[in-house]
Amino acid sequence: MFAEVYSYDNELMYVGRQEGRQEGRQEGLIEVARTSLANGLDIDTIALITGLDLETIKNLNGA
Repeated sequence: MFAEVYSYDNELMYVGRQEGRQEGRQEGLIEVARTSLANGLDIDTIALITGLDLETIKNLNGA
């Protein structure tokens, strides 16, 4: 019983860490896109570099 609970807790912590890492990567890509926009890089190039979709980048441009 203890081993099952311990394993479940470890799995939850692993999933939480993975989600946190993904969110951090996404925030980093968005920051790169914002900086690129501010420096005059075109949206298509930013999408190619970051992997972000055009709509996301256009929304950053308007924000």
